[in-house]
Amino acid sequence: MKLIHWIILIFLSIISGSSFIFTRTLAPVLGVIGTADFRLFLAGISLVIYAILIKFDLQWKQNWKLYFGIGIVNSGLPFLFYSFSALHLPAAYLAIINASSPLFGALFSAI
Repeated sequence: MKLIHWIILIFLSIISGSSFIFTRTLAPVLGVIGTADFRLFLAGISLVIYAILIKFDLQWKQNWKLYFGIGIVNSGLPFLFYSFSALHLPAAYLAIINASSPLFGALFSAI
């Protein structure tokens, strides 16, 4: 792996890990739904900008129901639950719970 790939990986890890600190800070201020909405808004804007930059045709009119359903299940509900738990747990616990997501995904896919 090239040095630039390691730098990008470390940068993305910092962003991912620090998001729980921001969630822990924002949840009491914005509320559970406001915090989840803010995270989804930032992620959505980032993905749309990336799609425009690589000239990817999203076909909004044809696929909006699919995008909506996947967004709710894969991002909306988890961010809502993380925001709720941020009211009661330290940010380190949230990061540990999130890090265990692939483990539980593998476990449930095996079942």
